Amino acid sequence: METKKHTSLLRWSVLIIVIIHILYVSFYDLIVKENTIPYITQKYKSLFVPAGYTFGIWAFIYVTLIIYSIYQLLPSQRNKYICNEIALPLMIVMTLGIWWGVLFHLEMFGLSMMAIFGMIIFTYSIYRSVRKSILYGESEKLMLFPFSILLGWLAAAIIANFTIWLVATGTIGSFLSEIVLTRLIFVALVIFAITFSFKYWDYLYTLTISWALIGIYIARKDGEGAIATPAFICSIVLILWSMGIFFMKRQPRLEDLPRR
Repeated sequence: METKKHTSLLRWSVLIIVIIHILYVSFYDLIVKENTIPYITQKYKSLFVPAGYTFGIWAFIYVTLIIYSIYQLLPSQRNKYICNEIALPLMIVMTLGIWWGVLFHLEMFGLSMMAIFGMIIFTYSIYRSVRKSILYGESEKLMLFPFSILLGWLAAAIIANFTIWLVATGTIGSFLSEIVLTRLIFVALVIFAITFSFKYWDYLYTLTISWALIGIYIARKDGEGAIATPAFICSIVLILWSMGIFFMKRQPRLEDLPRR
């Protein structure tokens, strides 16, 4: 009985914290009206920051997280251990997301990067746990969907935060021009994304990063071709890679997974 109560409390806590996070990011800018996130990104213009519409992916991520949060409360999922296993990491990710918002609004970009880095670490922990559960046949493939997209977008977000910090501190241009640095970041990001995607055979991760690169292309295509063109090329590379992963079926090898 105590175990059931603990499971119920844990899972309801996930839903509540996800909702609190969504309410915070949705209404903070409307309430404060000063030093909003769009204002700050315009104040410290970085070549890596994509067009505003691309941030709409957060709405999609939040919908998938709400769906998952409700799904894990269903009676049919009561005995699914994986939902308990990832509950605490997910709550930490959502809490760090709120903390990131506070720090970013205060223009404490160094600390806000630490918050995103923490989100990446715990999201990756969730990702690995869910993936193992799927490979062992204990969970459905769709369960990985929100965490693949979240992890991909956080990878782009921490780089955007980093480049804003460079602009804010006046560091950018000291050693490399912003254009050269941004191009190098594109290449490094594509290599990392493909490596990750190959390791986990995940096309959603690379598609999400390609979305960010397309947003950069849209934002820079008029007058900043030196950035727009590489961003477009890199996005196409990731889209083609994602299509290859999607259509090439690869059977997972359970012997590569750790014994339970």
